[in-house]
Amino acid sequence: MSGEPIGTQLRARLDEFAGQSGVTAEAARNLEAAIVRSPALTRQLNAAADSRELLHFKLKSDAHAGGSFVSRDRTMALGLDDLTDKYDANNMTFVLGHEVQHGRIAPGQTQTPMDQARQAFTEQARTMAASDATVHNYTPALTTVMQAHRDNEARAHIQGWNAMVGALRETDSNLTLEDIYKSSPRAADFIEQNGSDSNPSYRLRRNLTLEADQSISPDNAANVRAMGEYYFDKSAGDARLGHRGGSDYSNLYGARYIGELARLELDRGHAPANAPRIEIDMRSLGLSERTLERNGINLGRHAGERLPYYDVGGRRPEPSNFDHTIDSHDYVRNNRPTAAAPAVAPAAAPALAPAPVPDSDLRSPQHPDHALYQGIHDKLGAQGHPLHRNAQESERLAAALTVEARRAGIERADHVVIGADVGSGRSVFVVQGGFDDPAHRRAGVAMQDALRTPVEESSRQSSALPRETPTPVPVQSETQTQSQPQPAHR
Repeated sequence: MSGEPIGTQLRARLDEFAGQSGVTAEAARNLEAAIVRSPALTRQLNAAADSRELLHFKLKSDAHAGGSFVSRDRTMALGLDDLTDKYDANNMTFVLGHEVQHGRIAPGQTQTPMDQARQAFTEQARTMAASDATVHNYTPALTTVMQAHRDNEARAHIQGWNAMVGALRETDSNLTLEDIYKSSPRAADFIEQNGSDSNPSYRLRRNLTLEADQSISPDNAANVRAMGEYYFDKSAGDARLGHRGGSDYSNLYGARYIGELARLELDRGHAPANAPRIEIDMRSLGLSERTLERNGINLGRHAGERLPYYDVGGRRPEPSNFDHTIDSHDYVRNNRPTAAAPAVAPAAAPALAPAPVPDSDLRSPQHPDHALYQGIHDKLGAQGHPLHRNAQESERLAAALTVEARRAGIERADHVVIGADVGSGRSVFVVQGGFDDPAHRRAGVAMQDALRTPVEESSRQSSALPRETPTPVPVQSETQTQSQPQPAHR
């Protein structure tokens, strides 16, 4: 047990939590146990409670979330299952260390760094929307706020490590990287396992630095950059965030800001012929219209409208629309900008929204291989390949590669390697594991064959492949977050 006592204010927060409806005695007991086993975590939470950065614990409502911190009311939300049936002390200690970091307010400030970044984005977006410029490019403002999210999540994840390692060192001051790696699946974000199953080796991930007590400093810029890459930049297939676990961090948080800028633009009430051209470099931001709309874009009082925009991340600008999907979480397909209406036109019946893809389609979150498909699709976009500018070709390539990945026993897309010349006839490969890992798995597909195969056919082939009932494994639920306005989520 930690030699660091629980302070008066933190005790009051824990007692309040224990008395809430739905909180069992077991949940309250396990929460306290996860705290006191780590001196580092106990100090963090005592400081947060004393400074009123942490006012409440509560049970979370999002089934996918490992935890969240809502800065608006300074509340940390935790899962009942994670504190009872699925309780894992190392996991919960990590989650608590991660979440409390989200509520940190620097001396002399009244807001968290993330709240400041959100406010700055709102001010920049308001200025842009009110501008008389013929082009409104939101890429710079989005880039800045998404970098703030990346740094915020990276620092929080580092503090999760520090809390967990602090607990482990209470019982073994001679911890090895192997010991830490085996203590929790979360350690894989910090430690690489190499070699074979019979002769593994372990090393700290590149550009991370351990202190003498095996902690990692969240004030070291190199540590923050590296953890942003290893944690925030995970693919949708690995991160399993957002609606039905089909998103990465960029698209989870991006949906909020796309909705905000869209509402500001639509509030201006421009006639189509006089509206400014909205531009966003989706590729540089790691954004996918499909994933954003499935996470839910909120157009508010403009729910019956849509915002035309141009994706300027490819060789040529691609026109499309953002639609109101916060209620349906459906991606609106065939998403081309509406033509400018004539000055006077007869009333017309509203157009029917395109039908959603069936559950048997790889593009549907209901398909059992959707996460793998989405991970491959996102990796293709990250490659910046010319094919990704064409939605149909990109979807066909990702779907065909998903089929081959399933045949090779691949469960996630760690890497996608694509030929440089579209016309060369080269193959495209998906890789699970590190390139230098002898145990990595690889599957490939001829590019031209993939482009000739409709997504529907690849979906049929994928569904026809035998599949085992997987043994349940701990979901990286710490990467799941609620897509609400103002929370600093895990």
